[in-house]
Amino acid sequence: MKKIIIGIAITVGLLIVVGGGVALFIQSMLPEKEERIAFRNDDIIKQIDQQLEGIDIEKIKTKAPFIEQKTVREIQENIAKNDISYEELVAYYLINIKEYDQSKDGNNAVSEINPNAIKEAKFFDQMSEDLPFKGIPVLVKENINTNDMPTSSGTDALKDFIPETNAPVVEELKSNGAIILGKTNLSELSYWLSEKAPSGYSAKKGQTHNPFNPVELSPSGSSAGSAVSMSTDLATVSLGTETLGSIVSPAAVNSVVGFKPSRDKISGEGVVPITLSLDTVGVITKTVEDALDTYNAASNQKIEIELQKNAIKGKKIGLLPGEKNFTKSLSRILTQMGAEVVELKEIDTSKIDTQFIMMNDFEKDFNNYLESNNAPIKSLKELISYNKEDSESRIKYGQSLLEKSLAFSDNDDTKVEEIIKKANEQLDKVMTDNNLHAIVFQDNSGVVLTATSGAPEITVPFGQNDTQPIGATFSGRLGDDAAILNIAYSFEQHTKLRQIPNQ
Repeated sequence: MKKIIIGIAITVGLLIVVGGGVALFIQSMLPEKEERIAFRNDDIIKQIDQQLEGIDIEKIKTKAPFIEQKTVREIQENIAKNDISYEELVAYYLINIKEYDQSKDGNNAVSEINPNAIKEAKFFDQMSEDLPFKGIPVLVKENINTNDMPTSSGTDALKDFIPETNAPVVEELKSNGAIILGKTNLSELSYWLSEKAPSGYSAKKGQTHNPFNPVELSPSGSSAGSAVSMSTDLATVSLGTETLGSIVSPAAVNSVVGFKPSRDKISGEGVVPITLSLDTVGVITKTVEDALDTYNAASNQKIEIELQKNAIKGKKIGLLPGEKNFTKSLSRILTQMGAEVVELKEIDTSKIDTQFIMMNDFEKDFNNYLESNNAPIKSLKELISYNKEDSESRIKYGQSLLEKSLAFSDNDDTKVEEIIKKANEQLDKVMTDNNLHAIVFQDNSGVVLTATSGAPEITVPFGQNDTQPIGATFSGRLGDDAAILNIAYSFEQHTKLRQIPNQ
């Protein structure tokens, strides 16, 4: 959920020139600067060491050419050729997590480890049956229920809470053969705790860092850990969730692919919510091909398409305004690929009140999650009281959004439906009036319209500017998932601008 930060940034740009008083006021609204804070690293390292006991670590490291930054299909091919085993695959990622993520000054992306990951990998090494995602290690954002690891959504109150059942999306992955390798850190409660908290911070695990410039460059969020885990190769693929930019934003700034499918394409049951009206489970991967394959392993609504390198040719694509250099460069490259580019004017989203939707829904949907999953706390009110008992460690940056949600009394579900309908109508009008196959924008700059409407979004790495990686994010109408994936794949194959951080 990134709307608050976007709004503050715009406000800064408009008002900072007024004077020192305004500057100080704006500074007080901005998130705090990141710090090197990491909790429970020793617990994770201990779980990894227990599973690696008796395994030749140096031998595993020699398998890097068959695993490092490889796609699902490449790994499956290498396993089929007996270049690697499932046990070696899982061990490789566990070593990476221990040495690069959970070490001193690591990026702190992983929050839990499956204690049976190696055991499951050995099982797949002995199993002759073929499955679509057999033995593929997946990291899952820690707001998605797993029955063998805690699901805390980053809170201290739920730090040891293990739900009785897996979320349906986890069950779907496991039925297709996936190994749930562990969980990833997130902006606590999907960035619905405090406007002051840096993205990627939770009371349970601390601060996740962007590997391209730790501490100085935000990992963005709320699916910070999932994006960083892909950038730094801690698993083959990962799951994230999005309310308003929480997949595409961290994917873009960590130079990986983030795919938020049309709403309800992947079951959202068993996920700690902000608002069931907007929340969507999606995937964060290293390539568009992996995004498609992971989606199909996670959803019972398959997308049966053959990705085509020249799918973008002849397509009419609406380009939303972004940074001048970005817009100019993207327009030129799309044209070179054979697309027809329509430079759109800024879309007025002032009537798409996403803040109202989240305020309207949070307490109701959060309380329902707690009750239906038999969580140790039973209500938003109880969570707020619990946090106040040790505010220094449980709510380092406050809990203003929780308190505002509890105090909110202007609930109107009909208004929520009208806002979402307005977003759909507005997006459809842009697409129809310009006869577009897709729209594209920088990073998460267009998500107020696309995420609210429930439309698919996929961000593809588009190199790096002076300070950070950037992404080109494609979207279309609700249900246009296959077409948007194909356009994104074509763009990726023609550009290949993903950046790999130094470790």
